[in-house]
Formats: sequence, structure tokens, C-alpha cells
Amino acid sequence: MSHADNARRATRGAVIDTATTPCDEPTAGRAPDELGREIARLMRLSAAAKARSRAESGPIPDGGDRLLLAYLVIEGPRRVTDLAAMTYLDVSTVSRQIASLVQRGLVERRPDPNDGRGTLLAATDAGEQAFEVYRSRRQAELDRVTRDWSADERRTFVHLLARFNDDLEREQAPARDAAPGAPEGPTA
Repeated sequence: MSHADNARRATRGAVIDTATTPCDEPTAGRAPDELGREIARLMRLSAAAKARSRAESGPIPDGGDRLLLAYLVIEGPRRVTDLAAMTYLDVSTVSRQIASLVQRGLVERRPDPNDGRGTLLAATDAGEQAFEVYRSRRQAELDRVTRDWSADERRTFVHLLARFNDDLEREQAPARDAAPGAPEGPTA
């Protein structure tokens, strides 16, 4: 049995209470290294899952295409520059991926009603349907993966992951904003 398996078995069912768990525990010094390994492992598992889903996806976009489509479905029509800022992608990357989504009929370009020179991008009905298929599949997979977790464990994990992402975003903002030609990040 691997170290990771032992660690998972030892912590299965345990809910981390961040209000009462001291950060100065003897293992706290190893936490960044352990976190780094787990993030790298998550990225490898995610890449493998993406490769598997590409074979099964049919009309569902993958990778960056799916991310852009999700923003358009959830947030509504946006300009290319807004999408780039929201997703932390370069405008040229967003433009290329949007062109693919438009070609497949999942996104359409519309005149911006507030600026006749501008164009808004919007998910089409087919794009919304493709995203809903993806979201249903993702939800079913996450339900399978966490089926042995309690409701408290799921809430704690979501809370800590959101906190980690918020802190990571805050730490990366100065470097991203200082880069030449960097998109403006969302303001809080």
C-alpha cells in the first residue's frame, strides 16, 4: 500500500476544522511540499480524465473551449477582451478558441448594443445544450468520486478549495497585472 493510500485511509471521514486546527503543528512545515505533490497529482489525474473524455465527448468542447463556453453560458454575452480577463488567457488564445466554437455552431457573434463598433460573443442554443451535457457528466463523475464523503466533508473541501483558489488568485494578480499586455483581472 502506498504512502498516499495510507494517508487517505487515515484521514477518511475526518473533517478538517480550520478554526481549531493549529498551523504550528510539527507537520505544518511539510504542508507546502505535500500540497505541491497533491496539486501535481491532481493535474496529472485531470489530464488523464480530459484525454479519456475527449474520446467520449462527441459535440462537447474540451479544455479552453469548454471554459470559454461555460463563461458565456453562465455569465452571458461578453467581448473577447472580457473573456480573456475573466479566464486569465491571452486575447489571441481566446480569439482562436472562439473561432473554433463559432465554426462548430456553439457560439455566435452579435453586435454590441452599447457600442456599434463592438461585437459580443454569446452561446447558441447548441452551445448551451453541449455545456449542459458536459456539466451533467462532470456532476455524475464528482458524485461517484465523493460518494463515500459526508455532506460536511464535501462542504469543507469546497470551502478550502475556494479559499485556496482565492488566495492563489490574489497572489498572482500583481505579477499578472504587471506583465506587458496582461489582461485586466476582475475587480473585487
